[in-house]
Amino acid sequence: MLRRNRIKVSTGVRAEAAAKLNEAYLKFITKGIPFVTLKAAMSLDGKIATKTGESKWITGETTTRYTHRIRSWYDGIMVGTDTVIRDNPGLISTGTRTPMRIILDRQLRIPLSARVFDRKAPTLVVTSSGLRKRRKADELKKRGVRFIYYPEKGRIDLSWLMEKLSGSFITSLLIEGGGELNASALEAGIVDKVLFLISPKIIGGREAKTPVEGEGISMLRKVLNITGYNVRRMGADLFIEGYL
Repeated sequence: MLRRNRIKVSTGVRAEAAAKLNEAYLKFITKGIPFVTLKAAMSLDGKIATKTGESKWITGETTTRYTHRIRSWYDGIMVGTDTVIRDNPGLISTGTRTPMRIILDRQLRIPLSARVFDRKAPTLVVTSSGLRKRRKADELKKRGVRFIYYPEKGRIDLSWLMEKLSGSFITSLLIEGGGELNASALEAGIVDKVLFLISPKIIGGREAKTPVEGEGISMLRKVLNITGYNVRRMGADLFIEGYL
């Protein structure tokens, strides 16, 4: 219509930058599932905790403040049972909006005293449909906690969960879990982007956790390649962002 009215029109101007600016919205509109970012903070030798499980804080104060602000860019933050039990995170954003806390807890093992069950942000628990801890679930519902029930036995299918979350208008999701959840997310193919924060520290230890656990690959030709990445300094740490 503009051209018919003799107005000059240019298309595709800075298309890549525009697509990146709207990446979560574009994926949700075209695919119907959330845009997923996997975030992990680690030492220079790729450890997210010591062999005893201590992880606070591997990265510096500047990086920690920034990553807490990043949470406000997303509709939801997802973690697993072990992360909540081990670290007792509040998963609260220091930004302008508060994302929903999404907890994978198939057997509802997380104690009622956990910070994720306070009323500072909305919380959604994904658990088994055959759950026997009804009294505990009822108590959490009184606190405003919502539930999604996984209908099958075994590990929760993350592709199935993405479909369910889209129905709750979760258009973007930040995964802040441990190595097992990260591995499951990558294996399920739900991850669009990674944010790796690397601190110039060496932890060591064959039993110390890494950001991606699971079974791993057996052949290098099966690696997951990261493209379109950028690297920048943040205090003493390195901030690496890229796309799968």
